[in-house]
Amino acid sequence: MVAFLLTCGRPAPRLPVVRTDGYSAIVRKQISDAVEAAAKPDAKGEAAGRLGMILQAYRMERDALTCYESARILNPSDYRWWHLSAFLQSKKKNTNDAIAVYREALRLQPANDSTKLLLAELLIGSGQMPEARKLLQDLLDSSGRIARARLRLGQIHAMEGNYAAAIEEYQKALQNVPRYGEAYFALAEAYRKMGDPDRSKQQLAYFRRWEGSAPAAPDPLLAAVETMNISPTGLSRHGAGLAADGRFRLAKSELDKALESDPNLLSAHIHLIRVEEELGNPAKADEHYKKAVLLDPNSARAYAVYAFLLNRRGKPSKAIPLFEKALSLEPENLAAQVSLSEILTGLGKTEEAESHLRTALSRDSEDQWAVRALGVLLAAKNRCKEAIPLLEKVKELEGPAGVEGLMALSSCLKKTGDQEQSVAILRIARVRVDFGGTEQQLKSIERDLSLVSLGKIR
Repeated sequence: MVAFLLTCGRPAPRLPVVRTDGYSAIVRKQISDAVEAAAKPDAKGEAAGRLGMILQAYRMERDALTCYESARILNPSDYRWWHLSAFLQSKKKNTNDAIAVYREALRLQPANDSTKLLLAELLIGSGQMPEARKLLQDLLDSSGRIARARLRLGQIHAMEGNYAAAIEEYQKALQNVPRYGEAYFALAEAYRKMGDPDRSKQQLAYFRRWEGSAPAAPDPLLAAVETMNISPTGLSRHGAGLAADGRFRLAKSELDKALESDPNLLSAHIHLIRVEEELGNPAKADEHYKKAVLLDPNSARAYAVYAFLLNRRGKPSKAIPLFEKALSLEPENLAAQVSLSEILTGLGKTEEAESHLRTALSRDSEDQWAVRALGVLLAAKNRCKEAIPLLEKVKELEGPAGVEGLMALSSCLKKTGDQEQSVAILRIARVRVDFGGTEQQLKSIERDLSLVSLGKIR
């Protein structure tokens, strides 16, 4: 309520003088129209707030904050301007101000999960644990699958020295979102504090694999801000985000708009290679690839994206030279190394495949996908003593690739005489295949398990 009272009786601050040098004509007009609307004598908070959102979209955050403050004074009951103000205050490290403003936003809209989570994170950073814990628990009561809330609760436990409880929360977070780099790092640190260096090392390996990956924390207001950026790069970035969420038709719309403004925008052409393919337009995907390499013959990303696409089309021989080109330009692209090795394996070129995987692991010895691929390759070559320790390291991988690793591990354990453990791993694979395996894998696992039940495999 304090933040609310601070606005009472105050004149709205002056609108900022916005410089639009360097922006395209369409963006300059967008900003000037918004400034004109907000500057009218009878303008309401909506106009000032909308101007703030536009300026924030173009990273003019200090000016955006001034607009949000004006909008809050003109319309103090509108939750949006409090939430967005607090977000920018927190980015400026004005933690106490941000906390006060977030509290008022939450008073105006008590059920808003985005505000609860962002406020809880600031409260943890400022040591206000009881309030943070209550907010996080409220989040979990309303939606138990909020991995970020689980992670923050775990951090509170860790700060209080309760590492066992912290580990439990981190594991729950990872059950919800298996590709969550920060959670793996926190889990590694908790195991280290608990005196378990082996588990700590294992979790650090997962952290390296998924560093930078995090669950989407939908914030409708911040998403709305991003849509205000109608520059070609802004539209391309928004389209890429939609594609990552599997919303390919909307992604295409945004990326096409980007190319209308800038037909030579490389990033938009590269994103459209995959988008058009997903929408069933392979000819258009081909066109965007050709345009991308015409714009930049040294675009490793364009070659790699198109190589993945060709391999998926069942044209591995055409994908190979493109993967090789991408790797000559970007040797650290481990995903391309692994994909190329798997194509070569399928063509019987196992020595070349092994060479690519060892190159990948020389760059990152803990890369889970390269470790798995090499383990599977060595298992197929009956080099089980080498394969088993690799496959043991990646037993937690998800999806068909993870199931394939478990099947290879089970096979190697059987060949080396450890029948009991072989069957145990096979049963784990049977559970996993329901959550992300192929029909062929399911049939193979069930066949082997039926032999176990008949006593033909012990």
